[in-house]
Amino acid sequence: AGLRYRALVDDEAARGERVRAALLDGYASARDLPDRTDLDWHVAAALLSERALRAVNRVREDGLAHLGPVLADARAVLRGDAAR
Repeated sequence: AGLRYRALVDDEAARGERVRAALLDGYASARDLPDRTDLDWHVAAALLSERALRAVNRVREDGLAHLGPVLADARAVLRGDAAR
């Protein structure tokens, strides 16, 4: 979720995808990856609870400026429509 958030806020989708792939590859080298549905659910929940909520509670200007895209991304992840 943190990687997706930074990619949205910094407008660096390509870099975010490379880092996400490296993270998952590293995780997979140590153990089996969680089921894709479970992983997507937790990413979406973390986007909401850790990123969107903090942007509001702590008045984080970059988060507030990108709150719409962050929430839309969380919804897309839950639907299975988000870029992986």
